[in-house]
Amino acid sequence: MKKLIGLKKIKTAVFISGTGSNLKNLIKFSKTKTSPILIKLIISSN
Repeated sequence: MKKLIGLKKIKTAVFISGTGSNLKNLIKFSKTKTSPILIKLIISSN
C-alpha cells in the first residue's frame, strides 16, 4: 500500500448490513489525524 503524504484523503464508500458496528468504528477512525479516508457514501441493505 502506498503511503499517503499531505492532507488529501481517499474518498470512501462504505457498504453496511446488520447493526452498523463496523461503520461506527470506521467513522471514529476516519476522524483521527492519521486516517487516510474520508467517508463520502454509505449504502445499507436495510
